[in-house]
Amino acid sequence: MKKLSHQLKKRRSRLLRCYDDEDLHQLRIRLRRMRGHLKLLPGEQAHRLRRELGMLADTTNAARDWDTLFTHTGELLPPEQFHQLQALLQLHRRAAHETVLAMLQSDAWTAAIKQWQQLEKDELFRKYRASDGSGQKKNAVRRARQRVDSARSKALGKGSDRSWHKLRIAIKDLRYQLDETPKKARSSHDRKMIAQCKQLQEYLGAWHDTVTHRQLLQELADSLDSIHYPRATDALDILDNAIREEQDRVLAEVKTMLQQDTLLAIAPVTERM
Repeated sequence: MKKLSHQLKKRRSRLLRCYDDEDLHQLRIRLRRMRGHLKLLPGEQAHRLRRELGMLADTTNAARDWDTLFTHTGELLPPEQFHQLQALLQLHRRAAHETVLAMLQSDAWTAAIKQWQQLEKDELFRKYRASDGSGQKKNAVRRARQRVDSARSKALGKGSDRSWHKLRIAIKDLRYQLDETPKKARSSHDRKMIAQCKQLQEYLGAWHDTVTHRQLLQELADSLDSIHYPRATDALDILDNAIREEQDRVLAEVKTMLQQDTLLAIAPVTERM
């Protein structure tokens, strides 16, 4: 786990030197893994640090969203229409990037990383690493699986954006807990679940991007004067329609996968009674 702090330092240095969306993505992954380790530890210190790392990670959300929207726009629109929106999208991207860079140089970042490094030296933390936390991890996997079961039923029943979002988070947490289980300790059920979680994550992640991107497009539309910028307004309408169609298609795929009950069928019968 000490390796995480080194990886995080590397990504931070690269972002401060020259912003790259892949470095931001990798930094977000490291923060999420650190928070996952802290979730298994008792005590107020671990709980408080997990919360602080979460707030730092949240600061990167806007940059990630504008980065993916920019890339997605270039993929969905022909060059002449993309050109109508390129400068506007870049303006919002740069503002979000500046927020990330300021956070990485903030006292809050320095304090949180220092706390993490101190925690690595803690006796309880070292015992956790030495034992792989096997008992705690098994319990964490079981709880995560239960949350997926519950969230799946609600998503298929209610079908609201909120219910699908909760399912996405539950599946992400389950996959993380399974990934943290030592490979030698993984059952065939675990390995199958990891593969299925990965597939569902990809689809639900794509769905979540469409929801977020359409919200950002609405912000852009509200800020534009359609009289003075008719071409940009038209391009936004075309892009929104394309993303909405993708959103419907991806969600239909997810529903098909979930209705087959493949994820839940993996759980041993004794665990589902």
